[in-house]
Amino acid sequence: MVHCLKTSEKRKIIVCETSKLDMSSSVDIRNYSRMLLNLTEANKGYGKVFCDEIGHLSEIKESWWEFAEGSGKFESINDFVASRFKEVASKWGLTYVTN
Repeated sequence: MVHCLKTSEKRKIIVCETSKLDMSSSVDIRNYSRMLLNLTEANKGYGKVFCDEIGHLSEIKESWWEFAEGSGKFESINDFVASRFKEVASKWGLTYVTN
């Protein structure tokens, strides 16, 4: 499954591809940077928090293996990724898309 966060202009910020037992994520540096610059212009604090949150999503594989897998909180890798992506999407006005 592919999980993606997009801007209102449908520009991809981050994509995470999952299989039953593994995952990988990548950030579209151009679209991410545009959004980061816009947020930083509005308020430097926003830019830092956004940077940290996208950074955590880009390392979501480590979060799964270190904290979530076997915790009983999530039914699957996809459930975990969806939960984290939806949380960030809601906070930053992004759209969460899967396929």
